[in-house]
Amino acid sequence: DLLGQLADAWNRCEEAWQKGSVSQSQLAELEQLQKTLAGKLGAGSVLARGRLDRFLELLRLELGSSDPQLLQRALEARIAKEPKSLWWVYRSARTMQRAKGLSESALGLYRQMAGGVQAGSEVWFEARARTVQILEAMGESAKAKELRELVLASYPSLSPEWKSRLMGSTSR
Repeated sequence: DLLGQLADAWNRCEEAWQKGSVSQSQLAELEQLQKTLAGKLGAGSVLARGRLDRFLELLRLELGSSDPQLLQRALEARIAKEPKSLWWVYRSARTMQRAKGLSESALGLYRQMAGGVQAGSEVWFEARARTVQILEAMGESAKAKELRELVLASYPSLSPEWKSRLMGSTSR
């Protein structure tokens, strides 16, 4: 059925995005399924708006910009439209983390995330683990180690998953 096809395409796109490898054809397939389903359900359907639209907008920004500086400006403009949207801050940080020359900007967004949520929450740990990852990639091992040790000392009963992520096993 059409809804199942949309869900399948969306899941494949999300998985590819997480790996940094979404293709134009995947985006086109997802857009076409969304349009087809919206046409069948009517223009006012809730399914045709919201999370999927937001995800498609992010993919269009990322795939449509070959210049990292233009991508950064587009993502920052999008965040400015919804400054309290943690989704946009996180997704923009992940996108910038993968883009050449935007590590510092991604780092700033992860720090913004960590500062805007409750310390010790899943989102906070995600922001901290990504910060450590970027610092390591930038050759700032001392700063990464300092942050890692601070988090581990502050949360001695941290789950094995987060300990592993903070220690550098951040493949997701």
